[in-house]
Amino acid sequence: MCLRSHHCCQNRGIWAAPVSAYRSAFGGSELPQVCIGDAQVDFAARVIECGGRTASVEPKVMAVLDMMLQRAGEVITREDLIKEIWDVRFGGDERLSRAISILRHAMGDSASQQCCIETIPKHGYRLVAEIGDVAAPQQPAEVIAQAKPAVSPHSVAVLPFDVMTASGKQQYIGDGISEEIINALAHVDGLHVAGRISTFALARAELSLEDIAAKLNFAFVVEGSVRQSGDVTRITAQLICADDGFHRWSEEFDGDANDLFGLYGRVAKSSVANISRALDLVHEKHHPDTPIREQDLFEMFLEGRAATHQRDGESSLPIAIDLLGKVVERDPTFPEAWAFLAIAHYFMLEYQHTPDWREHLKQAQLATSKAVALAPDAPTTTVPRLFAAAHEGRLDAHAKLVEALSERMPGQSLAEFHLSTILVGCGLMRQGLEHLEHAMQAEPMSHAGNSLLSSARHILGDVEDPESAYIEAFGNGVLPAGLIVAWLMTDRAKQAEALDFLEKHFAKLTPLLANLFGPEATFVRISRAIIDRDDEARDQLAEAMHQRIEAGEVQPNSGALLVPIMIGRPKLFMQAARKVSTTYLPGALVHLWGNTREARELRAHPDFPAFARELGMPEVWDKFGWPEAIDRAQFQVVT
Repeated sequence: MCLRSHHCCQNRGIWAAPVSAYRSAFGGSELPQVCIGDAQVDFAARVIECGGRTASVEPKVMAVLDMMLQRAGEVITREDLIKEIWDVRFGGDERLSRAISILRHAMGDSASQQCCIETIPKHGYRLVAEIGDVAAPQQPAEVIAQAKPAVSPHSVAVLPFDVMTASGKQQYIGDGISEEIINALAHVDGLHVAGRISTFALARAELSLEDIAAKLNFAFVVEGSVRQSGDVTRITAQLICADDGFHRWSEEFDGDANDLFGLYGRVAKSSVANISRALDLVHEKHHPDTPIREQDLFEMFLEGRAATHQRDGESSLPIAIDLLGKVVERDPTFPEAWAFLAIAHYFMLEYQHTPDWREHLKQAQLATSKAVALAPDAPTTTVPRLFAAAHEGRLDAHAKLVEALSERMPGQSLAEFHLSTILVGCGLMRQGLEHLEHAMQAEPMSHAGNSLLSSARHILGDVEDPESAYIEAFGNGVLPAGLIVAWLMTDRAKQAEALDFLEKHFAKLTPLLANLFGPEATFVRISRAIIDRDDEARDQLAEAMHQRIEAGEVQPNSGALLVPIMIGRPKLFMQAARKVSTTYLPGALVHLWGNTREARELRAHPDFPAFARELGMPEVWDKFGWPEAIDRAQFQVVT
């Protein structure tokens, strides 16, 4: 029940007794379960259930809710919350805003409704939802357990295997076997497999198995190790139940140290068979025989694949391209090597600004065609195919490819994630969010996913602090995200903060801006265009970028589409979309559906209907629904 209409004094009278009573009933400060509005909150499990959805909430975010519950009905200043929960000098505002956004979403609330958490402008927050009964302490344990979230019994997270070598190096060998198992498990019908990005990140944060499984909301964890002694390599793999810590399967594999490829294949096949059996899943699919790879060639592939995953354009990606290029030169029948070579070249376009971008795009397209020709149905060739489709610039064809891939890989999150990006890129926020939230259950720590999630929710009015996810993405090398931060801050009347952020990070942004504007990309001109919304500065930048596009000098990346929206130049945006391809086309388009002044002007431009038709948007809308922001009458077929 929303109590915002109640006077503050009435709220204090309602809240004080129940909250203290709940805490004393459980013998102290820890509050296992309580109902807040329509949400059921389990503090012990750090879980919030509302409207049939379950959200696993990180400790600091739950601590914010706990503090608000202790002082329910009272206004708590932002300063008090930041000091109590984080006690940091910098970054506290972003962390608190993100925590409030997460809590509102988990409890079925939003920044526009504020039926659970009320914002007190320029001051702080107040918990205004009604507090419901909590389970009695003498309640049987099994009844309490029923209130916990329903974790799928058929869910597995595969951690990177530890590498026990004298040097302590070559972690890519342990990562490699984990990826082989992840790829093999992806073929098991009915099994949910956690994504590599989130699983590896959590494992390297040195969390316990129980904490990793809880954060991912998965029932089982696979871990293992790789040891080498003389000419023998021993791999140990084990399936562990996160709930009780017991092993459901464990096995050791010994093999020739000079035949890692064959040993990896045995481990992956045995893992699929034994994990399927342990989880009562039927797996009857045939494991196709693959050509034997030479030892040094296979290790070179593993190292190149690991470097590709790092996405660090200044160091790792050139290393990846060099290694994987040598692999396919020696063995042109290696589809996985071709696939990751394509991905590395595509990543170079987004993560590093280079004069050789034309060659990178050419090689990315060539490597994609080679990988698909060799293994059209392999999971590893899916990503380069989707990147290639984005560069072709037709969203309807892109959507058809995603649907076809989804039919071949039912239940897997990759195709669903890409479908969600297409939907939000076409303005279908609610439909896209449904798919995105489901896909991100397997990959909750994806920077691209969290940025897209934040943008979509912000457009729907459900996120108070949309820039926090972009700050994180910018910190991980996504340069356009830095400009988005300053732009979104400006739109929320936080010009001083936007200027500070831009000034602090301008040197890091310089390569991106020089690619778009050449020598016109000075700090004064950029800040005036984005933060001050100065038309003269915007015109100067627009003309500079127009000339560079016409001369073929703009490297293809998402910044080429985002910046014209930020500076409010619709024609420049349409020119860039037509002539500068990008690996992340659908994700870049999401910002034209926002509530900023620039986005509204772009959608209202008389050339926008024709532009949307060029991208195949109406075909996507006919299949999935039309956005509220679009007048369908403008899109009637003209004969």
